[in-house]
Amino acid sequence: MDIGSSGCLTLISVIVCHCKGISSRRIEAEVAMGASTVAEVGDRCGAGTGCGGCVPLIETILRGRPTVTEQACEVLREEAAELVRAD
Repeated sequence: MDIGSSGCLTLISVIVCHCKGISSRRIEAEVAMGASTVAEVGDRCGAGTGCGGCVPLIETILRGRPTVTEQACEVLREEAAELVRAD
């Protein structure tokens, strides 16, 4: 279990490439292990090699913008804050 820079447990993962069933965590791991282009990610795990609909998201992950995992953590944090305020 890892607590990411967002302060959220990074167990959250979403499917990025539906054609191949590749998660955001898998793509992030490939990038961490040196993949630096969409083609390299595709060669390593298959993401982006089907219909291509996930290529923009893979590019976002490669550019180091907030990842899907970090975005999901932010949504969960906001929802939790709303629940606390409602009580």
